[in-house]
Amino acid sequence: MPDGRILIVDDEREVLLLYDAILRPQGYRLTCLTRASSGILAARTDSFDLVITDVAMPEMDGLSFLQNIRRFCPGVPAIISTGYGGVDEAIRAIQLTAHRFIIKPFLPDELTQVVEETIVSDRRMKETLRLNALLPVFDAVQDIFTEIRLPILFEKIVKAACLGTHSEQAILLVTHPSTTALKIEAAYPSLSNGSFGRQPVQAEQLNILTEALRGLSEPLTSNAATRPLRRALCVSSFMATPIVLQEGTSAVLALYRKLDVTPYNDIEVGLSAIIAGEMKVAVANVHLFDNLEQSHFRSVLALGQAIESKDAYTGGHCKRMVEAAAALIGPLGLSSLEGKALIYGAALHDLGKIGVHEAILRKPGRLTKTEYELIKTHSALGAQIVDHVDFLDPVIPMILHHQERYDGTGYPKGLKGEAIPFGARIVAVIDAYDAMTSNRSYRLALPKEVALSEMRQCAGTQFDPQILETFISVTESGAI
Repeated sequence: MPDGRILIVDDEREVLLLYDAILRPQGYRLTCLTRASSGILAARTDSFDLVITDVAMPEMDGLSFLQNIRRFCPGVPAIISTGYGGVDEAIRAIQLTAHRFIIKPFLPDELTQVVEETIVSDRRMKETLRLNALLPVFDAVQDIFTEIRLPILFEKIVKAACLGTHSEQAILLVTHPSTTALKIEAAYPSLSNGSFGRQPVQAEQLNILTEALRGLSEPLTSNAATRPLRRALCVSSFMATPIVLQEGTSAVLALYRKLDVTPYNDIEVGLSAIIAGEMKVAVANVHLFDNLEQSHFRSVLALGQAIESKDAYTGGHCKRMVEAAAALIGPLGLSSLEGKALIYGAALHDLGKIGVHEAILRKPGRLTKTEYELIKTHSALGAQIVDHVDFLDPVIPMILHHQERYDGTGYPKGLKGEAIPFGARIVAVIDAYDAMTSNRSYRLALPKEVALSEMRQCAGTQFDPQILETFISVTESGAI
């Protein structure tokens, strides 16, 4: 049965009663307080296995409270509770000092699971890290919890595992729901410059590794069990730890030594298991952040799609912009984070038109000077709308500057050439093409070939020439 002392601080007595009703029957000993100052005093005088605090409290917010109690109990794990409106604060708390967060209202099973996982994970880590040989990697393992970008998280995991176990190579392989095949997601050092044994990395050796670890359900650590694989890979020591991430997805953390013939000891095997366990929790956090981010994005996107209802001729424009942006991510060499920002920017670039009267948007003839000036305000208005949505910060330059021209004659700032943000230059090309190949109130859609030909004539004046050529190539290939 679970046990442990938990300090809970929340200014709502009803919420404290709910915590008590759920956790006390589970065997936990609770100290429930409504004031942050009382919580600080309790942390100063007593020891706890876990702290749970609300984000928004009148006397002191949850982040400040956690920072205060770290002076007296620096190692205690913490869970932040928040409503949907406090997600940004919860994310900052995770990055600075908390371990997990839970969204109110929560189900009893959700709370019980998060509390048990956090306490068990913390105890397991502290038990192993008590050994002096593992203390230097404590910061690296803790650093895993601060990352909410999956590719970077994977990189931190393999680095922490490699350095902590004194390995010469760490490789993280992940399966996806659509396939049982393992794919290498991260390696430290990078495999582009790494080697197996005393030979450079070969595709055949990577295939041997991925096939040997497919379907692994138990840790592979003993010398006898790893002998065939060590011979095939030309390494002296090898271990692999399976990780069940979520339904349909699993991973394997593989570690090896090439020149050092010393087998992995129990401490190093234990550390690999700890990192694998913390990875499971950290990946769950990342997916939760992604879901919350998507929820925010859908809310903002609904505003963008509302614009299309104001102008029947722009129906589907947002969807086509997103599809074209997604098709350009690879050809333009964008990272996953840059690609996500581009998709968001493509979807939200005309968000500010929600503030432009539909009579102007639907006008079949030429706009007056006054009407055109009103249209020009949409980019700045769109940027203002998303200005306080933290995860959309990289998108703001695209919204604000997608009407700039490469020769400096665009708006709102008249930026020129590479002074125009890269994402805005991409959105400008996609936007122009979709406008030219769609029916408008003042003309019919142009054929694709005609639109691309006209756009070529605007290379270096309206459009970035290199981005335009990439776009044309992708479009002519049929990907757009």
